[in-house]
Amino acid sequence: MRKYLKTVFLFLLALSFTNPFTALGKEPMKGLSFYALPGMSYKSGQGLEYGVRAYIIHYGDGTLHPYKWNLTLHVSKTTTNQANFFLFWDRPEIFGKKTRMDVFAQFKRYLGDDYYGLGNQVGYEPGFAEQTSQNYLADRYYQYHHEWTAILANYQFPVFSELMRGLVGIGFYHNSVTEYAEPNKLIEDSPFGLGGGNTNYLRGGFIYDTRDEETVTTRGTWTDLLVEVATPLLKSDYTYARITLTDRRYFSLLPRIVYAQRIFYETMPGDAPFYEMAILGNSFRRRYGLGGAYSLRGVPRNLFIGKDKFIANLELRCKVTQKTILKQPLTFYLHFFVDAGKVWLKNDRKDLANLHFAHGIGFHVRWKKDVVASLDIGRSAFQDYAIYASFGNLF
Repeated sequence: MRKYLKTVFLFLLALSFTNPFTALGKEPMKGLSFYALPGMSYKSGQGLEYGVRAYIIHYGDGTLHPYKWNLTLHVSKTTTNQANFFLFWDRPEIFGKKTRMDVFAQFKRYLGDDYYGLGNQVGYEPGFAEQTSQNYLADRYYQYHHEWTAILANYQFPVFSELMRGLVGIGFYHNSVTEYAEPNKLIEDSPFGLGGGNTNYLRGGFIYDTRDEETVTTRGTWTDLLVEVATPLLKSDYTYARITLTDRRYFSLLPRIVYAQRIFYETMPGDAPFYEMAILGNSFRRRYGLGGAYSLRGVPRNLFIGKDKFIANLELRCKVTQKTILKQPLTFYLHFFVDAGKVWLKNDRKDLANLHFAHGIGFHVRWKKDVVASLDIGRSAFQDYAIYASFGNLF
């Protein structure tokens, strides 16, 4: 496998010098565009997702960046009986230059959400949930039934300079948690938050953004510093804070090769329920980790949960070719990645010992300007291979 990856990488490197191509889509997108795609994705441990994702994007006169507004509707189910319905509306420059507003509404049901324990060393034993193993305990030993409804809104505005924006937001989450029959890891541990309930919050922060474009960035910086406070003043059943620092940087090494990295750190003082400790804060959209498609690709989803989290994602992204297929402009990319991370609980020593690593290869294709489909194949000490097919780049 290593020999194969090395050969592919050297081929792409040579290609970047010897085979320049004419870029498609030089003319800016204008007016109203509608995209409807099968909502097909696959993530190891979560099964095949099927449904539909529709985008309605208004580009205005073509001078707005990245568009005038974007409305995304997603409806899907999975082969593991999960359901996901969300509506996302994004409006840049809503009240003037460098302002922005987004609203996100969602209902999601996991019949088999993942829980492996708390902390950076969880004693994961795959055989406990595998019927063919002599260590078998139960199919859903590491799972529980988790549903939530949410509505979130954020507003961004310029501060200090054109490159800096402030952010204020509000979110309302209602979580329902149901344990499966024993033997079950969640019942054994009984972590704080078993009763589910509301995690409603206010948040604020700053965003520094110099990216040349948002969908497929080739150079620039995107840094967030966010503070989120869940409070009974908003009828939250829990009181805690979430302080998140995310630094993303993009370097154009060659005409076709970009090095991209994300460094993430988060701490959560207060009393957060276990399922909120699995969340990764973000100025754009919250994700789950550590482990899985959005953090450590090749590590089982949510394998590590803690109040403090660190992630480093390093990627080398290579533009391979650009084609027009059925009159649609498509650009194809190949990327190589290394992911690292760990978590800490309240009394753990804060150091980088016992980092967890994953690595792999991925592909993504860009359709027109603002739609990207991606495929990542990762591996780690905890999983031989994991496959993730979805929309968008990791960062």
